[in-house]
Amino acid sequence: MIWTTDNVRRIVLDMAGRILQKPHAGLPTTVPTELDLYLDLGLDSLQRMELAAHLNEFFGILQTSAHNYLLADTTLEHWTNCILRARFENDESLTFRTSGTSGGAKPITHTMESLLSEGQFLARLLTQPRQVISSVPANHI
Repeated sequence: MIWTTDNVRRIVLDMAGRILQKPHAGLPTTVPTELDLYLDLGLDSLQRMELAAHLNEFFGILQTSAHNYLLADTTLEHWTNCILRARFENDESLTFRTSGTSGGAKPITHTMESLLSEGQFLARLLTQPRQVISSVPANHI
């Protein structure tokens, strides 16, 4: 499994930032585990529902156990643990969304096998970077 606490947190924060219209939710790469999506980021209940819907679709959380209910708590740690449990149960695919520039945004599901294969191909093709600067959120393909 390729999922770590840090990369799941980054995806959650990137998606939250998109909802809040703040890149990376205005936060540094490392944040405290007790960060609260409501108190610290200011996500209201509707925004948290929107975030949960995006994460459920992206990670396929709804195809896993009821223990992975994101909205049961507002802490980043809870959301990260739910996602990690879900990926441990089912790590078969990820669902991305098209940009919607030529119509409505559409979900596109990719198998983890094909994504990892593409990553390995690109790793052989390109040299190891010394620094990575993100210009788009981590949940974009």
